[in-house]
Amino acid sequence: MIIDLRELLESRGRVEGDVETRVEDPVAGELAVPCHVAVDYRQLQGVFYFHGTVDAAVAGVCHRCLEAVSTRVGGEFDVMARRGEASGVEGDDVITLAAHEHEVDLDPLVHEVVVVGTPMVLVCRDDCRGLCPTCGANLNTAPCNCGAPGDSRWDALRRLKSE
Repeated sequence: MIIDLRELLESRGRVEGDVETRVEDPVAGELAVPCHVAVDYRQLQGVFYFHGTVDAAVAGVCHRCLEAVSTRVGGEFDVMARRGEASGVEGDDVITLAAHEHEVDLDPLVHEVVVVGTPMVLVCRDDCRGLCPTCGANLNTAPCNCGAPGDSRWDALRRLKSE
């Protein structure tokens, strides 16, 4: 979301919009995440203070059973934009604009909120049983009949137990 400071005519206000950011999922690859961003701003002596709220829906696949899954992700960010000599990001929460610049890019902050809020492991439900490692059957829908393979390293102990 890029905000043009020339369009913020009042000392306080709100800007809302929909943006898309991309996150990397280890199972599904790169995911496009639609986000709704609401930014409250206030202006004091040429310095802009932004408080943003991000609401996003991450849609991917369950990391256990590979079924489609969607989860809500949200969070907030605060940033200050001011004019100065240096252009670019000065710190985590300060953006310094050159005299000829009028736009503040909030996309990196939206991306950070989504990445931090996205679970490391997406699951369709907490008790997801996943896939059978032998035949690949979804254990949530039906039991698998292939039988669990034994670990051959324990065969000697099994023979002792049966004697």
